[in-house]
Amino acid sequence: MRALVIGGDGFLGRALVEALAKAGENVRGTTRRPAFINSRDYLDLAEPIPEKLPDVDVVYLVAAVTTFQTCEGNPEAWRVNVDAPIEIAMKAIDAGSFVVFVSSDSVEWCGATAYARTKAAAEVAIRTLRHSAIFRPARILPARVNEVCELMISIGRERRAGVYRWS
Repeated sequence: MRALVIGGDGFLGRALVEALAKAGENVRGTTRRPAFINSRDYLDLAEPIPEKLPDVDVVYLVAAVTTFQTCEGNPEAWRVNVDAPIEIAMKAIDAGSFVVFVSSDSVEWCGATAYARTKAAAEVAIRTLRHSAIFRPARILPARVNEVCELMISIGRERRAGVYRWS
């Protein structure tokens, strides 16, 4: 399987890149941080998305503005958490890839926050697309990150559309 992890240098993204590589998959990760450019492809979701994405079987959309406080009143958070993931998902699916969008369980219990609203808005659009899955984790502790990655990898490998919760 060829995989692309959008947000491959964050906590979950880095773990997912490592788990995919350990499982023998051909994996690429992206970063917006200059310090990681040597090991990742540059992609900042606040900037225009390239016309063509790498040719892969699965795109894992992990990148996000994740803190509740940073999302409040921040138009860039909407771009990074909603507009860019929708655009990437549409381009990826048009190119034949399966998409796994990492959302949050906060869409179910904390809908009044800007973060939850951004994740819910992206979910609404991505759920209408064929060949996609929504993954809603609760807070991920370091001791359980490999468990989360294994579930995400199986969803992508099997191209299982739907909404998946993890807690």
